[in-house]
Amino acid sequence: ASAMLGYSNVCKNNCLYCGMRAKSDVKRYRIGADDVIQSAKTAKGMGFSRLFLISGEDLGYGYENLLRIIRSVKELGLALSLACGEFSAEQYAEFAALGVDEYVLKFEMSDRETFNRLNPSTDFDRRMKSIEAVQNSGMRLASGNIVDFPGQTIEQLADDILLMRELDICWAPVIPYMPAKGTPLAAEG
Repeated sequence: ASAMLGYSNVCKNNCLYCGMRAKSDVKRYRIGADDVIQSAKTAKGMGFSRLFLISGEDLGYGYENLLRIIRSVKELGLALSLACGEFSAEQYAEFAALGVDEYVLKFEMSDRETFNRLNPSTDFDRRMKSIEAVQNSGMRLASGNIVDFPGQTIEQLADDILLMRELDICWAPVIPYMPAKGTPLAAEG
């Protein structure tokens, strides 16, 4: 059984569809490393065998805090999945060396032009390079897409499915598009 914990909704990115985007007017939170570790202990005590930690790309969280959390979760004997954005190949390798089992990094959409328009804080090539770095690290990769966003075509959706197959993912986080209040894409829909 898996437990999921969103430890921060702070994000440096300004993806046009995401309610956590840096420019969104949402109440922000950041759960400290000690509290995340205590939550992992509680999850273990409740019989959970896997912890899925998720956050925005929170540059202020502290890489060392993330490493401390990973070490503590693995010392508890829990399987660990992470979803906290783009890192360097060296950082992904460090996650893997510490025992992270799986990294979730969605490609969002396989169409390069659409990705670059909707994700102005990164670009398609950088995302795919990050995905390749996850795979090269030895962690399992989970990656998926957004379905039914304004302007998406059936051909793009088919290409998304083909990309999932090509990436040889362990599972696909496929997210139905739901307009997030105050985002540019919600205004388009």
